[in-house]
Amino acid sequence: MKSHFMNTILILLLPFLFGSCKKDDENPYKDSKYDFSSVDRFIDENLEVYQNQVAVLVSQNGEVIYRKEVNLGINSPRMIASASKWLSGAVIMKLVDEKKLSLDDTVGKFLPAFTENHKGQITIRQLFSHTSGFEGDLEEPGEFSDKYEYQKDLTLAQAVDSIAVHTPLVHTPGSAFSYGVSIRPPHLCYESKSGDYCI
Repeated sequence: MKSHFMNTILILLLPFLFGSCKKDDENPYKDSKYDFSSVDRFIDENLEVYQNQVAVLVSQNGEVIYRKEVNLGINSPRMIASASKWLSGAVIMKLVDEKKLSLDDTVGKFLPAFTENHKGQITIRQLFSHTSGFEGDLEEPGEFSDKYEYQKDLTLAQAVDSIAVHTPLVHTPGSAFSYGVSIRPPHLCYESKSGDYCI
């Protein structure tokens, strides 16, 4: 009877013992001082939100402590869109500090295509504050695909020239806020004034 009872307990415990051993073998963080298993789970459970393309790299003191790539590599070029606006602002303000341009300079001063198309009076300040007069981005599915600033096959110069030629002003510059196209022309103004590549 005692032997049967011990065998029953052993049989009941075996899945837990082997399950926990298996779990340790499958845990990529068992030898690490960090456990990113909850991050892995979050990414795996939310891949669809990120269109099944995720690349995450975490480093500390110059050492990579976490890396996960799903259908996208860490070094894959990607458009980062609005995530670069803070850097764009810092670069333009550096030129303002160096007195190479003013926020009240007109875009036409640097980009003749805007003057030629009766949009040269828009200021850099208006472009950065999204009060340039251009129509903003709408939140309709697929509506971005026909806008010049979202076409991946155009260079920055081609996109900006296309905006100057083909994108109408829907407001008087400085009169209304409209989030969208405004950030591209200052990038090209930066290239023009600094001689560097834009960000």
